[in-house]
Amino acid sequence: MKAYVRASRAYHDAVLRVQAGRPVRGRAYEDVLTLVTRYTEQPRDAVAVGLPYQDRDGRLLAQDIPVQIRWFAEQKMIDKPVDAKDVVDLTFQEQAARALGR
Repeated sequence: MKAYVRASRAYHDAVLRVQAGRPVRGRAYEDVLTLVTRYTEQPRDAVAVGLPYQDRDGRLLAQDIPVQIRWFAEQKMIDKPVDAKDVVDLTFQEQAARALGR
């Protein structure tokens, strides 16, 4: 989990940094763009405009998890909705981020 948090921070700092209220490319922006382009096999320009948001500490949008579970059930991808608390344990991410500090 610590590796995931480190990777989230590296990606966020390279792609999603904001300075004075405006987005700025981080030092590793081109490296991230190259890696994503290589492993998705998508055109570089398409990747550059479609890089997704990633929380810097790898946090999930916890309030959206029940929405996703409901959607999976509606799509018949799971038999019935489950309680998000039964399938998602956020403490691993929280402990990893705390252990790494800022």
